[in-house]
Amino acid sequence: MSEATRVDGSLRELSGYNALPRVGRLVLIAVVLLGVTAEAVVGRFAEVDGVPMTLDVASMLLLILFAWRPPIATAALIVISPLALAIDDAGFFGITLAASAGLVLYCCSPWLVLAYCALGTAWITASEFVANDLEHGGSIAMLAIGIVSGVIGHSMRVGRRRARSFAAENERLSIAARNAITLERERISDELHNIIAHELTVITLQTRALPLTQNEMERDAMIGAIGRSSEQALTDVRRMMKIVQDGDPSQSNEGVVASFPEALESSVRHLQDLGIEVELNGTVHVSVSQSIETTLVHLVSECTTNVLKHARSSKTVVIDVSEDAGRLNLAFRSELVESVPNAARGPHEGYGLRRMADRIGLLGGVLDISKQDGWWTIVVSMPRA
Repeated sequence: MSEATRVDGSLRELSGYNALPRVGRLVLIAVVLLGVTAEAVVGRFAEVDGVPMTLDVASMLLLILFAWRPPIATAALIVISPLALAIDDAGFFGITLAASAGLVLYCCSPWLVLAYCALGTAWITASEFVANDLEHGGSIAMLAIGIVSGVIGHSMRVGRRRARSFAAENERLSIAARNAITLERERISDELHNIIAHELTVITLQTRALPLTQNEMERDAMIGAIGRSSEQALTDVRRMMKIVQDGDPSQSNEGVVASFPEALESSVRHLQDLGIEVELNGTVHVSVSQSIETTLVHLVSECTTNVLKHARSSKTVVIDVSEDAGRLNLAFRSELVESVPNAARGPHEGYGLRRMADRIGLLGGVLDISKQDGWWTIVVSMPRA
């Protein structure tokens, strides 16, 4: 750091200040004007020498500067203090100097406070021996006034600092509370989408296909699929209500697909119920951390739902599971069919995959969606732990 930079930083620290509040400024101005008026009246009737009275009025008017520029007011009082000794006006000016200690301690930087207290104490001590207008022991009274004023100013400064600290802490807690509410809403939204939207999609598609099916065995399979999905959706809704009421998801795990293999089994069953041939390759029984497995369960459900919604005329779905260099890879491929018209798409189209991509990214994984060689492909690579 250069010398110029250090000097500039020291000057900023020295000139820094805390402004008086609006009410404090108004009270200060009123008190000063009242004091100036009283000094003028007393000086006129007591026939006080004009020069000391002028200095007294000037020193009081300088106090008004504390309302806007406390460092300038402090420096000005220090600068004119030798003049008060020179013209034998130590008494009134000394009281003004001592009484101003509270304003200095409240408003000014620590360095300026230290300088003012040191120079002010030295001035009051010198006035005891130099000034002719000061009664014996008068410097002790001025020091007492300065101490009382300084204690009041310091107490107000500490109170202001605590108030600001409390306000900052309240703001921090308020932001934290808003963030927690937002995260909880997102969590509930994700849960609703992940565990309920899938079942409702199956119910909707099976219900639409049911009147068009003449084969009794196929109709029975569809009705069975509708019943299973309805029961699962009802169980999931009850679980979500339990979580919202108790705030503890561990207390209500009934009916929830708990593992990656079970999620794949459920996905295969739903797709086969709609007449889609499923080819499952790889080992589904893999060892991964709980957070990774939970994400994989939701991912399988989301991929299945997307196939049912957008590629239900696909005849084949291929699911590949593989492990490579400590990572688990999952590929979900369905035959590319004509896209769903924009008018038929819902207002939240793509929400599930966007949220899933965010979740996978937070866990150090990558999600890639592409169209290749007549296949719609979703590929995920995630760490095992």
